[in-house]
Amino acid sequence: DAGPAKVRRRFSAGVRPVKGKIFVTAAQLVIFKAFYATDSLGGTLRFDWTDPDDGSTAVEMRFVAAPSWAPADNEDNWEVALDLEIMP
Repeated sequence: DAGPAKVRRRFSAGVRPVKGKIFVTAAQLVIFKAFYATDSLGGTLRFDWTDPDDGSTAVEMRFVAAPSWAPADNEDNWEVALDLEIMP
């Protein structure tokens, strides 16, 4: 009845959130949009990508939210904002 409440982990392995931006050309943006819409089924499927922490290990990721894009510095360069999770 006294002292802090007891807590425990609910899961032994958790997801790691990753937010970031990639810079692409207009042609690469077309490919990325097709990947998001078709290959990941609008962000519902997982995909493999390089771990941003070490740059060499392949990890499984998924989209947390739909990506957004905006022109970067001219008509051919685009900034794509990503909200991802690295799966356990």
